[in-house]
Order: sequence, then C-alpha cells, then structure tokens
Amino acid sequence: MGLATRVTLLVGAVCALSAGQPAVRVALSAGAFDYFAAMLVPPIEKDLTNVSLDTISGTANMTIGEVNCTLSNVVIQAVALDGPVLVFTPQHEAAVIFQGLAANVSLAWSYETCVWPHISDSGTAQIGISNSGAKLGITLGLGRDGHATAKVPSCSVLIGDLTITLHGGASWLYQLFVDLFTPQLIQLVDSTLQKRLPGSAEAALNMALRMLPLSVPLGNSGLALNTTLLSAPLVVSPEVATIDLAGNVFLTHTSGRLQPPGKPSALPETLYAQMLQAFVSSWSVDSGMLQLWAAGVLRTILTRADAPTTTQALFNTSFYKYILPQLYVHFPNDELEYELNCTAPPTSQLRPYPSPPYAVSTQNATLRVWAITGDQQRTCAFALRFELRFSASAAFLYDPTRLCVQAEEAWVGDVLVDETHVGSFDAEALARGFDAVVRLALPQVNAALSARPWPVPPLLTWGHERLVLARPVVAAGPDYSYIAADVALEST
Repeated sequence: MGLATRVTLLVGAVCALSAGQPAVRVALSAGAFDYFAAMLVPPIEKDLTNVSLDTISGTANMTIGEVNCTLSNVVIQAVALDGPVLVFTPQHEAAVIFQGLAANVSLAWSYETCVWPHISDSGTAQIGISNSGAKLGITLGLGRDGHATAKVPSCSVLIGDLTITLHGGASWLYQLFVDLFTPQLIQLVDSTLQKRLPGSAEAALNMALRMLPLSVPLGNSGLALNTTLLSAPLVVSPEVATIDLAGNVFLTHTSGRLQPPGKPSALPETLYAQMLQAFVSSWSVDSGMLQLWAAGVLRTILTRADAPTTTQALFNTSFYKYILPQLYVHFPNDELEYELNCTAPPTSQLRPYPSPPYAVSTQNATLRVWAITGDQQRTCAFALRFELRFSASAAFLYDPTRLCVQAEEAWVGDVLVDETHVGSFDAEALARGFDAVVRLALPQVNAALSARPWPVPPLLTWGHERLVLARPVVAAGPDYSYIAADVALEST
C-alpha cells in the first residue's frame, strides 16, 4: 500500500464526522429544513392534479324567476404551491407552511327555471384561486430501518381570492355564481385540500427521508460513517431540531464493526444559530482507527515508487553514508524499503487551538528498514520502535471544500536488536541518527500532502441538486469538535 493511500485511510478516520451520545448529533435550524420542504412541492402538486370534486346544486330567485342550477364535473386541474418553509413551535412540534397556494378549477354549469316555459342553458366555467396558503402539522418518528419517518396529523387551508370566468350564459348568471356558489366552492376546495394534502405531503416527506443514506463514505478511504438514526429527530427549541445518529466508523468491505471501549461523552444540543452544526466525538474517530488496525490496513511498505521526488534519496543507503555509516558499510549503494506496522490501534485527540482546530492521530508502530541487495534479496537492515503523528484540520478560511493534512511529528524509539543485521553498531546512535533523518523528511512529506486535494463531499445529492456547506466555522470543546455552517443549494 502506497503512502498516499495510507494517509488517505488515516485522514478518513481522523475526519469522521460524529458526535454526542450515542455518537453523532447534528443540530439543524428550521431554515436548513426549508430545502427538504422545497422537495415536497413537485410530488404534492402532481398528486393534486385532476382531482374530481362533488357536484353542487342550488336554487335562487333571479330576474327570470326561480332557477335551479347545478355545477358538475368540478375538477381541480392543477395546484401550485410556493414559498414552503418549515417552522418549529414552542410545543416542540414542526409544521410546513406554504405561503403561496394557487389552483385552477374547471366545471360545467347548467340551469333551468322552475316554472313554465322552463328556460334552460348550460356551459362551462374556470375558477382561479389565488392569495391562498396551507399549513401542515408534522410529527417525526423513527422507522425500523433507521430512517426518520413522518406523519401529517393536521392540515389547515386558507382560501383567498376567487376569479370566475364563464363560458356562455346570460349576464345575470355571473351574479348567481357570486351570490350562490362562491361560498360553496370555497368550502368544497378547502375541504378537499384538507383531506388530500396530508396524505400527499406524508408520502412525499417519507420518500425524501428515505433518500437520506444510512452510511456516508469518507472519501476514498474505504471507511464509512454509520448515519443510522438511533432516535426520532427531536425539536429542542423553536429554532433547532437535533438528530442523533449511530456515528461509528466502519470499513465498507467487511461485515464486522468493532467498537472502541467506553461510550461517547454527552455533547451540547446546539451552540450557534447557524443552519447546521455537526458535533465530532473522539470516540467515533477511535472507532475508525480500531477498524483500520484490526483489518491490518495500517501496515505499509514504502518504496521509491511511492515517494515524492524530493525524498527519493532516502531510498538508497548512500544517503546514510555519513549519518549511519554502519548501514552504508554493510549495504553499500543498495536500495531501501520502509515497512511501518502499527502495533496498537492509533489514538486520536481533538485540539481546539491553534485556530483552526484540528484532530491528531498518533500511531505506535514498528519500523523495519529493508535493504535490497544486487541479487534482489531483502534483508532487514535494522528495526526500531516508531511513533508518528498525523494531524488534519479544516482549512475553511481558504477553501471550504478542502482539508489540510500534515504529518506533524515523529519520534524514534529503541532499536529492536534481534531484528537488526547491520553488524556491530551503537544502538543509541542509530536511533538518534534515524530520528534526524525522519525530521529532515517530514517537511518534504508535508509538501506532497499539501498539494493533494482532500475534497469534502456534499451533504445530500438528489437529481441535479446538492446541499453543500457555506460559511463554515470550526471549533472544539474538551473532548469533541464541531462544524457550524450554513447550507447552500447548488445545481450540478
């Protein structure tokens, strides 16, 4: 496995977003949910197309006498919803408000006078409804598969203005519509929408909620974050709802999901008034590290082919001619390979300072330096204990879609004498010499890492639209960090 792949795996674990108790808590403002509310509009409008209504009939005294009139084939041809917003109530409930509602209704009319000579006529009409609105009460729950579910137990509709266009009929017929049928038409459309809207919205809501993934891949690291809900979304205030997720990190190509000891510490419900806050727990990061270690992924052999151009010299013993003369004498001008093998799961630590805050992964490992002789024989030149620390921070001040990754520091420990074959040497001097080499190489490694993009994936993608972070702020607490951000809608 090459250096780039290995660092990608480490960064994937360090940067796993999760939080709270259980392990992930995402706090969303009502404004962040407006994007989901907008997703409801097309399926609801489609469901409310060509809806047949009841026939209306009535009797009125007109200039030509008493008239029986009937409105039949009453059909809501189309409904247009606009300005959907989601609000949280002080009673810890949610509602979607459609600030604009318009509809087109077609119908056939007919009348006949009650007395001789029984004058009759018929025609059609179009009714335009505007300046209207609707409000849907929403209750959120938890499905068996780990997705959120939604019910719409209440609905209110406010019908505003009606515009009547008659096709055919005498001039007095318009007044008949206004006096006799306008209240009935309003009541009929209102009651129909109140019956149909909850079912349409509930189906659309649950379809949107099922689109949310139960796991999110962490780049190309082979790791994924478990985003299964552990409880129903909770409205904690008139401004914020929280979502608690499983939050452990796992390897996508294995079925086993090891968990680190202990459990995540409790995290705040919300800190800022931005649209989205994702809290990051050390426990969740450690779950990813444990997965990598248990799967044997954290064993790496670095060859010349894996190395940045600026570090190519490190892969020949001639580089060590004066730093480690014993190595050069024993293996003159031979190629080298470096084997790094973690001896325990890497540990992580979240650091609030300096700004921006960052996560640190520390590895205790065994480093073996292999010499490749002219006949292609591999011999362990020497082996020693080694500690390497990587850090990852979100460099959002410059680019909100990239992470900054650095090999922060390395320490060389004691030499494993029984695996070392360079002849007579001073073990302490060997450790000191190689420690100097490692420190010399770190800036070159970091230069290569800085040139590599670490893209942050969108929060959600559907069709040609996706939600992305906007104006993020990164901060940290005693044993967690979090990202507070607005969200923006982009077209792909």
